Amino acid sequence: LLEVMRRLAHKQPTKVHYTEQERWLLHYLQDHETISQREFQRKARISYFKAQRILINLLALQLLDILLISGHDARYQLKDRARPDGPRPFEIRRLENT
Repeated sequence: LLEVMRRLAHKQPTKVHYTEQERWLLHYLQDHETISQREFQRKARISYFKAQRILINLLALQLLDILLISGHDARYQLKDRARPDGPRPFEIRRLENT
């Protein structure tokens, strides 16, 4: 998260190599509401650091939002670009357990 904020604050360009893992993640999130980093790395069969780097890049490109469930447990979803107030850098929302 700090890496994403640093990139946005300094307007640092984000370079993404659109690999099979990014393609898989974006297709997965079209069919499923959210995914955690652990689920992504397990399902895409990639390392923790590669999954983290991909998620950071997609957050910096404003393609994903973060949902905080509890503590440090985070889930990722596709950004909703159909908002009436326009696109936002990225959003962190806390979900309450119901």
